[in-house]
Amino acid sequence: MTKTIIAFFILVLILSHSNAFSQLAERIKSELPPDAFLREYEKLIDVDDEIYVGLYVIDFSDPIVPVTPEYQDDLDNLFYACPDETIGQSVTGKYFAFVFKDNKILSTAKIPALDDELNLYNTICLYNTPENDCIFFKFNEREESCDNLSTNTLEKTDLIQLLYLTGDNKRNEFIITGRQDACGLVNRLVVGYDEESRNVIVYPAVKNNQKYFWKYGFVPLNGDYSDVVLCGDHGSETYTREDYKFNSLLKQYDLVFEEQKNCE
Repeated sequence: MTKTIIAFFILVLILSHSNAFSQLAERIKSELPPDAFLREYEKLIDVDDEIYVGLYVIDFSDPIVPVTPEYQDDLDNLFYACPDETIGQSVTGKYFAFVFKDNKILSTAKIPALDDELNLYNTICLYNTPENDCIFFKFNEREESCDNLSTNTLEKTDLIQLLYLTGDNKRNEFIITGRQDACGLVNRLVVGYDEESRNVIVYPAVKNNQKYFWKYGFVPLNGDYSDVVLCGDHGSETYTREDYKFNSLLKQYDLVFEEQKNCE
């Protein structure tokens, strides 16, 4: 009898949590533009208030339920080619980040398109295989731990993984993984909640007064990021290194060191 009672209370707690989660999603949706797709949201864990950061998409027409791709050559190894590994089953549209608090969206920021001068839209993964999700979207896991994960099933890809990205010892930021232009050249972008302004911000990397929002391998853990191209990397005949550090005053990653030399 005791085990039955415990099981009953556990079930009640699960159902209560699920209902609260569903109600929260509906409250957020009520604040979004008509026909927007609530991509996902996450509660900030290093702030005192109950604040959520999230993503929504407008002007999209892609399915938002998992669909087994028909064009794949090997249905046991879905999305294995370099460009497809990070795109998976995607949604193309205009992406926005937001801050939600006290049943209101307090701040929004448009996610710049990868080629903003040519296109208004981004194509970002919605579903992928567990193996690809582990390798490309879970930044706290080593690649070795991704061995033996499924390559022929689809799961929801979580874009929001709260990380220490600005050096303030608070996990108020996350990385959006975009298109992989070539093997290993993965475009990434940093989004975060700024406690000072209470806004959501897309943080750029700045070089020679030029702002870059998408960069290859842009994962600035603890506020520091190095962009290194080795000799022979994708046929490169030049070794280059650029070191960036987060500037808390200007809300950007500034270039602080640059090196370039010809390969022998």
